[in-house]
Amino acid sequence: MLTAAQEPFRKAGFGEQDFHGVTTLHPVGFLALVVLGAMCLSLRRRHSALPFILLSCLVPSAQRVVILTLDFTFLRLLVLAGCVRILMRGEYSGIRLGPLDVAMIVWVLVRSVAYVALHGDFSAVVYRMGGAYDLLGLYFCFRCLVRDIRDVDFLVRSVALLTFPIALIFVVEKLTGRNHFAALGGASEFTGIREGRLRAQGPFPHAILAGCYFAVWLPMIVGLVRRPRTRMVGAGGAAAALAIIVMCASSTPVGAALAAFFGLAMWPLRRHLRTVRWSTVAVTMLLHLVMQAPVWHLLSRVSFSGGSTSYHRYLLIDNAIRHFSEWAVIGSKDTGHWGHAMYDLTNQFVAEGVRGGALALILFAVVLALAFGNFGRLWRSVRNVPSDRALAWALGTSLFVHVVLFFGVSINHSQESLVPFLLLLAASATLTSQPMRSRARSAYRVQAPHPQLAGKATPG
Repeated sequence: MLTAAQEPFRKAGFGEQDFHGVTTLHPVGFLALVVLGAMCLSLRRRHSALPFILLSCLVPSAQRVVILTLDFTFLRLLVLAGCVRILMRGEYSGIRLGPLDVAMIVWVLVRSVAYVALHGDFSAVVYRMGGAYDLLGLYFCFRCLVRDIRDVDFLVRSVALLTFPIALIFVVEKLTGRNHFAALGGASEFTGIREGRLRAQGPFPHAILAGCYFAVWLPMIVGLVRRPRTRMVGAGGAAAALAIIVMCASSTPVGAALAAFFGLAMWPLRRHLRTVRWSTVAVTMLLHLVMQAPVWHLLSRVSFSGGSTSYHRYLLIDNAIRHFSEWAVIGSKDTGHWGHAMYDLTNQFVAEGVRGGALALILFAVVLALAFGNFGRLWRSVRNVPSDRALAWALGTSLFVHVVLFFGVSINHSQESLVPFLLLLAASATLTSQPMRSRARSAYRVQAPHPQLAGKATPG
């Protein structure tokens, strides 16, 4: 039975919330967890973050074990394995808390305290402790396991290769109208239909989340095309990811894919991004002044597939602004009285404010801003290495895609969304730390000539 703290998410309709408080354990899912846990404990550090990605895109997130009313999802159990590995091998050495780390901790703390103060019962404490464990546990696992740009490159290449078999799974579902992952729990047996189009979802709780997952990886996969050795993998992986997005038949992932290509196309203007940002702000304010409707009404015009709920997303923002005083201090227990289906918080920014108050929303924006700043410093620090420069820009673009998606989906309680998002945040903090920059510079420093050749002239 759901607690009062979990009730708003039951209404959201994304599927996973129906499994809260109920043990859902399939033998195949349990075997996958054992294998992934063993991989996390035994693989080389560079490869040890891969099990988290495999879990997020191959195992339905409804798989869990409930002990004394406490939900232990597979993601939480795998995070526990990651923490055990890090402590046993001392892989936390060299990690120093930076501004983004502090911002993450404060953000999670504020949103948790506000939520508990709002609901005022023990179930809210347990609920927020689980959320804090997911966010900080996974974030710091990635901070310790992903230590340089080569580690990120390996994970991106792995995802690019994974898109091929996953795309085949989606093709089978699209052709048959049946989702074979339903046997594991957490996915519908029969593929959903909207406006006469099948919406494939695979192991994901919803077709939208499936498309969004591959949309955020798309810029990084496309970045592989810039490297001769991975050009074919990048091109094929990008084509497979786009095919998955199309088969999901949802506007939000398509818009995210367009945002990905837009962000990659901004490379020629990389030295003028400050001007681009402020120009965007100025144009947005001007549109708000000259339009008859508020500028956020433009969201209602965005539709790339039949039956889009873009108007709901506009109303959600509009009502959140109108009811600002209701949630600004410590959030709001319920938003159903805002209007039809307003309990469905399909907007990460609105969800942050409603579930944690204005301060939690501001801190979330600070986390994003610090991560963007880190990626900016990263591509400037590797500007003499074309392949690394392309990957650094792709990482920043992927974070931009996340921001675009946050206007249409919420990452709360979704391992499919948390894994790539927290991986990006952790990578931005690790790759721009001073020790990382020092190692990067030394890696590309011209080697001194051999002592026996030091005095000899070189040809040409």
